[in-house]
Amino acid sequence: MFHGKEGCDIWVVDIDGSNRKQLTDIPKNWEEGMWSPDGSKIAYYSQQVDGEKYEIWAMNPDGSDKRLLTKVKRLGDAMWSPDGSKIAFVAGKLHNRDIYVIDMPK
Repeated sequence: MFHGKEGCDIWVVDIDGSNRKQLTDIPKNWEEGMWSPDGSKIAYYSQQVDGEKYEIWAMNPDGSDKRLLTKVKRLGDAMWSPDGSKIAFVAGKLHNRDIYVIDMPK
């Protein structure tokens, strides 16, 4: 949900908008998530509203078992591998970016 300078959090809801559940609640942070290919995990990145430091996390769809995967500076894009065993992401400055791949913990 968008909260302006307060940031935004990750929520899950039914398709009709009912049964809303907030999964993250980090003040003054932006979070954006993506479901794993099999739907068993949500990976998300978290950024301070006024900062350049990003953290990539993973959690269960109910918000439990949050795990910090890595910290990076200037995250571009991130995506799951088709089998859900890795996350690839782009990080670095505007004209000097690299692609990284990290393993998902079991």
